Amino acid sequence: NASAIAVVFLGTVFHLVVAAANASHRISPGYVDLAITLGLGWRRRLRTILIPAAAPELQDAIRISVGWAWSYVTLAEIMGTEGGIGQAIEVARRYVRTDLALFWIGVVGVLGLVSDQLMRRWQRRRIQWSTCLPKRPASDSAIVDASAYPDLGAIDLREIDKEFRRAVGDSVVIFSGLNLKIQPRSFTVILGPSGCGKSTLLRIMAGVEKADRGTVNLRSARIGLMQQNYPALPWFTVWQNLELALGNGHVSVPRDVQKQIIVKALTRVGLYGWQDA
Repeated sequence: NASAIAVVFLGTVFHLVVAAANASHRISPGYVDLAITLGLGWRRRLRTILIPAAAPELQDAIRISVGWAWSYVTLAEIMGTEGGIGQAIEVARRYVRTDLALFWIGVVGVLGLVSDQLMRRWQRRRIQWSTCLPKRPASDSAIVDASAYPDLGAIDLREIDKEFRRAVGDSVVIFSGLNLKIQPRSFTVILGPSGCGKSTLLRIMAGVEKADRGTVNLRSARIGLMQQNYPALPWFTVWQNLELALGNGHVSVPRDVQKQIIVKALTRVGLYGWQDA
C-alpha cells in the first residue's frame, strides 16, 4: 500500500537525517586529523574512517526510528488499509472493546521491543568499537607548494593570525603576524607553557587546521603529525591499522614489503601474535 509506506517513511526519515548529521558532527576531530594527515582521498576517508566512526550513533538512531516506525505502521493501517494491527485496534475502538485495543497496543509494544533487542544484539556483535570511541571545533589562509621557491624553507609561515572565540562572545588571540621559517634537514623544537598555541601551530603546519589569515608554504606535500592523543582505529585490528599507515595517500608500500615491515615492527615491541586483536 503506497499511502501506508509513505506515512511510515515521512514519519521516520527526517529524524534519521537529523541524527545522521549529528553523528557526523560528533566524530572525534582526531579521526578527521588522521585522515587528512594520511592523505586519504574522500572516498577512502568516508569508507575507512568517517562511516565506522559514526556507525554507533547511526545505529542508535536507526533503533529509535524503528520503534517509531511501529507506531506509524499502526497509524498507516488505521488510515489506509483493510487489515493489520491498526485496523484491529480501530475495530476494537468502534465496538468499545477496550480490552482488545489494549491487547493489540501491547502486541505493537512487544514487536518494537523484540526488534530493538535484535538490533542491539547485532550492534554489539558487528560494531564492537562503540564503547571505545572518543567524543567532538577555518578563513582566507592558504597552503602553498613551495618547491618552486628556492629561497623558502622546508616550512615557511608568513603573517599567520589565529584566534579562538569563546562561548561568552570574546576571543583569545593565539598568533598575530607570526612568521617562522624551518630550514630543510633541520631539527626544530617549539617550547612554551601549556595553552600558548604549540599544538595549534603544528596543526596549521600539517594542514588539519586553518589559520585565520596568512600563508603556509610547504616544500613537500608530505607532512607527518603525531598528536598527544593520536588515535588508532578501534574498528581495525592491529595489523589493519599498520597497513593503513603503510598504504595511504602519501605512502604506498607493496603488499609483500608491508608484511615484512609489520612483522618486524610487531616483533620489536612484543605484539606479534596479537596482530588480529
